[in-house]
Amino acid sequence: MIALLLALGSSLAYGCADVHGGLGARKTHVPRTVMVAATASPAVELLLWPVLGASFGTGAVAWGAASQVASAAAFALLYRTLAIGP
Repeated sequence: MIALLLALGSSLAYGCADVHGGLGARKTHVPRTVMVAATASPAVELLLWPVLGASFGTGAVAWGAASQVASAAAFALLYRTLAIGP
C-alpha cells in the first residue's frame, strides 16, 4: 500500500511540476525556471530520506548527482519548447 501511495504522489508531483514549469517558462526566463525546478527536486528528496529511512552509498549519490545535471539540461529543453509552443 505504501508503494502505491508513493507512486501516486510521485506522478502527481511530476505532473504538477510539468504544468507549472511550462507556465513559469512562459512568464519568465527559462534558465530561472530551470534553476527553481532543478533545486526543488533534490531538496524534496533530501527531506524525504530520513522519513523513509533511506541510506545510499557514495556511488549511488554520485550517479544521482549526474542524473540531476542531465535532468536540468532536459528541463531546459522541455521548458524552452513549452514556452514557444502554442
